Amino acid sequence: MVKGHTLITFALEREAAPFRKRMRVLEGIGVLITGMGVRSAKAAMAAYLVSRRPAAVLSCGFAGALTSDLKIGDLVFNCAEKDELHSRLLSLKAKPVKFYSSADFLVTTAQKHLAHVRCAAQAVEMESSAIQEDCLLAEISCVTLRSISDLADEDLPLDFNLLRGVDQQLSTTSILFAVLKNPSSIRGLLKLKRNAAVAAESLANGLFKLLKGEE
Repeated sequence: MVKGHTLITFALEREAAPFRKRMRVLEGIGVLITGMGVRSAKAAMAAYLVSRRPAAVLSCGFAGALTSDLKIGDLVFNCAEKDELHSRLLSLKAKPVKFYSSADFLVTTAQKHLAHVRCAAQAVEMESSAIQEDCLLAEISCVTLRSISDLADEDLPLDFNLLRGVDQQLSTTSILFAVLKNPSSIRGLLKLKRNAAVAAESLANGLFKLLKGEE
């Protein structure tokens, strides 16, 4: 367990919600919802660091699998082996991976495969590179811990890149219109929602054990 104030970042509230229910018994933990993407993450971190300096930051949320060995709800992480949390994460069955931090959603299996081949990465996410960069500049320990919410061999049900607003956040209105145009996407969206719920619970359980010092 990290001594001092620990900041946990999530892009979206639905990623954080299960953990919020568990964190009430923990001390010295803060949660920051950054919004999706590098630009939002950097802005949120900059604003937070103006008034507070955490002892450590954990960049958390969902990740997409880029290799077939990763399953829904698997915990994946990246940090230096000398970091005090490295061995703890291994004991919790979290898997060390290389992340590809993408500006866009990887929608198709072909896009995921290409990212894996080009970057030798096992998982993809959208915020951690910005958070890691800000922490490095501020000399704050930072660990990326994510939960797999979509598989390497499955396409996403919609091209979410086309459904973002000018702030790069997903637009509920745009999603609804996309579903009306493509009703066959409903089954895939429901499956993605179920997978996200599994991933969020797995992440919450792992985070709680990590911060509580449990095996």
